[in-house]
Order: sequence, then C-alpha cells, then structure tokens
Amino acid sequence: MKILALETSTLLGGVALLEGENILSERSSLRQKSHSEVINSFVQEILTEQKLSLNEIDYFAVGIGPGSFTGIRTGLNIGKTFSYCHKKPMVGVDSLSNLAYGASLKIKDQSKTLKILTIINAFKNMVYIALFENVSEGNINAIIEPGVIHVNQLFTFLESQNLKDQVVVVGDGFKAYEKYFSKEIFKSLKRYEDLALDYPTASGLGQLAYKKIKTNETKDWNFILPLYIRASEAEENKKGIVFIPLDER
Repeated sequence: MKILALETSTLLGGVALLEGENILSERSSLRQKSHSEVINSFVQEILTEQKLSLNEIDYFAVGIGPGSFTGIRTGLNIGKTFSYCHKKPMVGVDSLSNLAYGASLKIKDQSKTLKILTIINAFKNMVYIALFENVSEGNINAIIEPGVIHVNQLFTFLESQNLKDQVVVVGDGFKAYEKYFSKEIFKSLKRYEDLALDYPTASGLGQLAYKKIKTNETKDWNFILPLYIRASEAEENKKGIVFIPLDER
C-alpha cells in the first residue's frame, strides 16, 4: 500500500511517500520558496528516487488545516488533481492532530495522563488550538476538537479543563505569542524546544492517513474539504471583526 502525503498548511511544506506506515522518502522546506513552487518538484524527486509513477500510488493524503489559507489550498489542489486523474481515493488529516501525533512519538517521558496542547499561529493575535490525550506512543485522542481563540483567552481555556498536571505545548503559535503569556499560563505548560515539534509533517500525515485507511476512512477527491475554522482576513474585515491588540508581559 503506497501513500503519497502532501502537507502544506503551515510554513513547513513537505511531501512523503510511505509503504503502509513505513516512510520510504520525504522532502520538506521551511518556505524558502512558496509551497506551490516546491511541492510538485518534491513529488517528482521522490517518485524518481523510488522508481515509481503517480499511477502506482494507492492513496493520496493531504493536510486539510487549520493553517495558512493559501497553503491549504495548494496541497488540496495538487492532491485532488492527482486523485481525480488517477482515480485513487484520498484521506484528509487536520494539522493539529498531526502536531499531537508527532509529539506523541518524540516525547520520551510519556504516560497515559500526558496531555498535548497544539497551537498554530492564526495571526491577528489568534491561535488555532486543540487538546489531546496521549494514550500510547503514536496513539492520541482528541479531548478538545480544533478551534480558534484569541491569545488573551488562552488562560481561560486552560483553566476550564481542570488540568492537574502540566500540558505539553507544541506548535508555532507558542513561539509567536509566548512573550504575551502570563506567569499563570507558563505554570500550566511544559515546553520542549525542538523545531521539529512545532510543524505538522508530511510523514506524520502519511502515518495518520494509514490509520484512517485501515478503518475505511477514505473519501473520493470531491468530498475532501479544507478545515477553515476562521474566516479569511477579507471576510473578517467585511464583517467588522475587530483586531484586539496584546500587551507584552
């Protein structure tokens, strides 16, 4: 079972080829160029390296967000085109689950009570957020499904969960806004300074897609939709949604 995974929802754009859950090859870039310029070349490089054609891919997996509106559309459009042209099923995986999955694999001091908070920068002082429980290495359950909040609401969000232990926090939203976090927020969070934990990866996407394939959670290309939790900037401006500034702590 060969899976081609395209992850373009954040600054780290990437492509991975998997045989089942085993990673055969991966390429990624922290947007040295735009994703639209590098993803197709990554696909070609990987296929050439593995001596495969697109028609030999069994499933196409894409990151559906939340994240960059343009980035999400890039991966979706490429993946849907491949799926349509080669008549192969697709799998969509959200970027916050992808982050939590990566943390579950890499963080060594794991326990069944480990909670993972995923935060992606949504800009305009907002973050995409979700909370997961680590069941075992590589197995996570969503406690709070993906949503979007203002950075000022983060402490209230954490307080509402009645958390007894520190929560591991991953995602580029932490680095973007940490200077605005209160001392109370920092007491609730445990942080690993590892860049690899802050971005959803194509290989993680492919492995999560494999889990979905095993439980028959595939879709036809036209049923894979982006996870747009908040409106675009133009739509927010039209609706009169006010930008709320932050105070540095």
